[in-house]
Amino acid sequence: MKWLVVTKEKKAFIRLANIAAAVLIVMLMSIYGNGESQADVSSSIFVKDIKINPQNTNELYAGIRGNGLYRSADKGETWIRCGVEIESFNNGITKIAFDPIEKNVYVGTPNGLFTRHADRNWVKLEGFDDVSKIFIQPTDQSRVIYVDASSGLYVSTVEGGWRRRGRPVELRTVNSILYPVAIDPSVPGNIVYFALIDNTIIAITGDDPVVNVGNNISGIYKSNNHEMTLEKILSTSSGILLISSKDANVMYGVNRNIILKSIDGGASWKEISKFGNNNNKVVDILVMDPVDHNILYSKISDYGTVYRQPFLFKSIDGGKTWQEITSASSFMSSVNNITLDPLNQDILYIGTSGKGIFKSTDAGKTWKAINKGIELSKNN
Repeated sequence: MKWLVVTKEKKAFIRLANIAAAVLIVMLMSIYGNGESQADVSSSIFVKDIKINPQNTNELYAGIRGNGLYRSADKGETWIRCGVEIESFNNGITKIAFDPIEKNVYVGTPNGLFTRHADRNWVKLEGFDDVSKIFIQPTDQSRVIYVDASSGLYVSTVEGGWRRRGRPVELRTVNSILYPVAIDPSVPGNIVYFALIDNTIIAITGDDPVVNVGNNISGIYKSNNHEMTLEKILSTSSGILLISSKDANVMYGVNRNIILKSIDGGASWKEISKFGNNNNKVVDILVMDPVDHNILYSKISDYGTVYRQPFLFKSIDGGKTWQEITSASSFMSSVNNITLDPLNQDILYIGTSGKGIFKSTDAGKTWKAINKGIELSKNN
């Protein structure tokens, strides 16, 4: 009888141990996600930029603040650190761009501009300081590269060199004055759209022509001769312009919390969406589906008394109506960028300022963290 009592106690103990283990597993899954490692949901991975190789959509590059550049060859499922010779300081990689013609990768950092071709070593291009933007414009025969640095806007030349667009002394400390934001996909190499973000009197100095002189000149400008002359098409301080690859007459622009649309190539604009009734809300990011220009994704920041993050929305009717596709509990971190797979409408990537990189394979309905191989940021 004594043997029977001990057996029951052992069984009870085993049952309690199993229950405790099950509870622990559920708690860990709720914290870290089903099947995801602790690194996958870390609160210390700040993503500065994500880019997909247009020639091979399995290949992605990500710039991580404090850690440098990472590469994935399997659509973000695993990452390896690369480009260790790239000097990036604490702020890390600022911009990544793919050259569709020469097949080069360009990386902008606070220390300058780096590039490499295929599997060769990274090379630092001389003459560039703090790089904030890289824009590559395909042309009929080659491509034009624009690099926005703290000392000015640099434009590549046919001969292979660079030409700097000067800046007046009083504006040398401004991050971005004039930089390209879009091209006309129907006329490659001929029409470029620039954003001018400033509210003071400016003029391009040196041998270059005067761009504009006056107050409140922020907006989107159209040029058919590589910014030598500019025509203003939209007054905005957002610097956001989207042009449909299917119909270049269809454009979207942003003016703080308002999304505007043009169906005549920017000749006229109509308000299609307004987030909130005050200036607390701002459309920080707006991206268009590469196949269907009626599908849009936006990130809205609310600077009112209640700040929600990341406030991510999707529209399937050209911006008329929007549905929130995630909430604060999904990422608990601000979204820095949204990247769409150019060949698959269902695949999206977002980079955050705390939780790393997330991926959706169902057009934004569900998300999972994909940070395997990425080290925790050394400088948050």
